[in-house]
Amino acid sequence: MTLSVPYSFVPGTKAKAQEVNANFNSLADQIDETNNLKLNKDLSNLSEEGLHFIKNSVSGKNVGEIVYSAIPLSDAGLKLLDGSLIQGSGAYSDFVDYIADLYDDNSEANYFTTESDWQNSVSTHGVCGKFVYNSQANTVRLPKITGIIEGTTDVTALGELTQAGLPNIRGDLVGDGNTGIFGNATGAMAVSTLVNGVSGTSSAQGYCVAGIDASRS
Repeated sequence: MTLSVPYSFVPGTKAKAQEVNANFNSLADQIDETNNLKLNKDLSNLSEEGLHFIKNSVSGKNVGEIVYSAIPLSDAGLKLLDGSLIQGSGAYSDFVDYIADLYDDNSEANYFTTESDWQNSVSTHGVCGKFVYNSQANTVRLPKITGIIEGTTDVTALGELTQAGLPNIRGDLVGDGNTGIFGNATGAMAVSTLVNGVSGTSSAQGYCVAGIDASRS
């Protein structure tokens, strides 16, 4: 749609205030008309899938989409992943319906678990990254997440707990078979001091100070 104004102006000539105002008013009226046409657009020709997509995309986020933020989120359309129980008849009925559809399609999906397994995971690890859907009560138990969620490209790994995977740090101290003094070290181990001296009686002995440095491993 092309917008037009009733008056045009020539460079170097004075513009009349009423004509400038008339142009602004004309543009404002045309913009309002355009917005009204959009608001009153007949959507009867759209499929159910199209209407569902529009409904869920108005805020830029889809129903059931997990978002994260470095600042507190207080939007009424968002619910913290705190493990709470969501009722199907409440403010999040669309979300519960969405989870119910996923459950009906595949109740064995990896992002679902039982209430007992959910409680066991929270008791053991403090977190559970999976949903619990109760078809009889029409409720959804949210995941309980206390840290950053790790991403995955494997749909079968959704909600799985991942161990920290720290590297194994190894090293050996090599000692003399007769004196027992460590004279060499490998890996993360290091012999920082090797001294010959006298300890207790007059018998000559040697000793060493061994240390560990993970960056050597």
